[in-house]
Amino acid sequence: KWQQACGFTFSPQALLMSKPLEHLGLLRPATGYVHDWMHALCSNGVLCYIMQWALEAIATTDMPNIWSTFCQYLQLWIWPGNLPGSAAFHKLFQAKKVETHKKNEKMVLSASEMLSIYPVLAYFMETCCVLPACDVPKQVYLAWCHVLDLLVASTQHLPKPGQLQQAVEKALALTKAAGWAG
Repeated sequence: KWQQACGFTFSPQALLMSKPLEHLGLLRPATGYVHDWMHALCSNGVLCYIMQWALEAIATTDMPNIWSTFCQYLQLWIWPGNLPGSAAFHKLFQAKKVETHKKNEKMVLSASEMLSIYPVLAYFMETCCVLPACDVPKQVYLAWCHVLDLLVASTQHLPKPGQLQQAVEKALALTKAAGWAG
């Protein structure tokens, strides 16, 4: 119960149980908080809002059926068989779920759903949303996808100095120019 309440699993080899580090006063887990990029962008994060706003903005211009069109488009994609539920990603864009997204003014997706769908939507926007009225929401969405791409790739290689900051600043500027930020 203690482990569950404080969010730490006891292990005698755990860094937080190191007596030498404890005596140095370096580890103070209760005084620090780090919001990881996965939650900041994917799990109820920025990209959940950006994706919904972009789709809704495009739906109110020259592509009113973008939600159902993307739902059908997703059915053409085949994910690796080891991804549970991957055959049902299109259901996240069926009418009932779209109502939920619109009501919440954000995509109601898990982080794994977001990570699976965001590049497919990016490709869809680049290839199918070619009308001039789609350009602003598409560019905002693609800028945030670039930020997420850099973060996902960082497990293999770190971005060049300043690259992530430039990507975030560009995405923020485009978001503000689109009127989606105060």
